[in-house]
Amino acid sequence: MSQRRVPTRTAVDRLVARLASFRLTKAMGGRHPPPEKADVHENAPARTSAVATQVRVAAPAADMTRWQEVKRLFQQCRRLLRECPDCLVVDLTDVERADTKLVSCLVRVYQLANAESVKIEMILPKSVEEILAVCRLEQLIEQTKPTEPEA
Repeated sequence: MSQRRVPTRTAVDRLVARLASFRLTKAMGGRHPPPEKADVHENAPARTSAVATQVRVAAPAADMTRWQEVKRLFQQCRRLLRECPDCLVVDLTDVERADTKLVSCLVRVYQLANAESVKIEMILPKSVEEILAVCRLEQLIEQTKPTEPEA
């Protein structure tokens, strides 16, 4: 019997598939936040800017295990993505505690940024990198590392 080769999926794809069937919290009443649809129209003007725009969002609290704080971070990111910047920088350097709610939020922000063709950079402390590694999302860490400024 021959082995059939299955195409490999990225770590982000695997997590998205897992999270699709996972109920996040009781605080949301067992429901996922509604998916955001990209506001793309056939006749919409393309983004043209001579100056690159970069917006930064910081974690609202050091303890990102509470759903309210994660939701606030997600709403800030979503609002900034609607402004169509060239780059969104998510600064989580002050985060001391994190869990899978934050991981889910970061994956969703990453997906929204990709849908809007916005580059995303995440500044992560060791505590958040460790939880992403436990969730097998090392690829997300690599893809969102901040670029070094040119000298």
